[in-house]
Order: sequence, then structure tokens, then C-alpha cells
Amino acid sequence: MMKWSIGCDGGGTYTRAVLVDNSGVVQGVSRGGSGNFQRIGEEGLLALLDRLLAPLLDLSGKERVSLGLALAGAGRSVEQERIETLVKEWGWKGTVHVESDARAALEGAHAGAPGLIAIAGTGSIVMGKNDRNESVRAG
Repeated sequence: MMKWSIGCDGGGTYTRAVLVDNSGVVQGVSRGGSGNFQRIGEEGLLALLDRLLAPLLDLSGKERVSLGLALAGAGRSVEQERIETLVKEWGWKGTVHVESDARAALEGAHAGAPGLIAIAGTGSIVMGKNDRNESVRAG
């Protein structure tokens, strides 16, 4: 059975979702509006995910899919846990992992190593991580 993963990068202005197979090959991309959880709320997030994920799930044959959500407005554990629960209650059968879009950008920019990022888009944030995996953010 093929294993699939979907990664969503949800910022203040737009959200992009990418479906990859177990070899890391991109099989599909979809785009939608703001993914800022604080702005669009629970119902808005589920509506956005429905629009973004439906075409990607069709491509995957609806096999077991892991979902990673990197969302603006989801920077605290209470928000991340709420979103994970919400998505599972919505009916998602695969694994779900939620991070802030800033944390995903930090980890991606430095391949998990210590570093610093500054984002100035719809929102702004500076975030860094040291060699003890301690992080700090402003914005």
C-alpha cells in the first residue's frame, strides 16, 4: 500500500497544500485562502481543508494519508491540540500534526539546525532556535 502525506502551509493570505508519495515525489498541489486559525476560526478551517484536501485525496485514492498543518495563528500548544482534535472529529483517519507556519519555516530554512528567521508578510514574526532546541519568538 502506498503511503501518502499532505503538507499544508497556511499563512495570513493564502494556503497551499501539497500531496507527496512515499518517495517524496509531489503528486498534487491545491491552493486556497487564508489559513490563519485566529482569523478564520474552526468552521473556516474545516471549510478550507475540505476545499484543499478533496482533490488531493482523489489523487491518492483515499488511502491512508498523514497530514501536517503549518498554520498562522497556531503557535501555542493549546491551539495545536484543538486543531488536531477538530480535524480528527471532522473524520480524518490518518495522523495529524500541527505547528505554526513560523516554526515550519524555521525548521525548513535550517533543516532542523539552530537558526533564525524573520517573516514579514500579512503578519510578521521573528523566531529562532539554539543548539539546545530552545526557541524564542517575537511577533
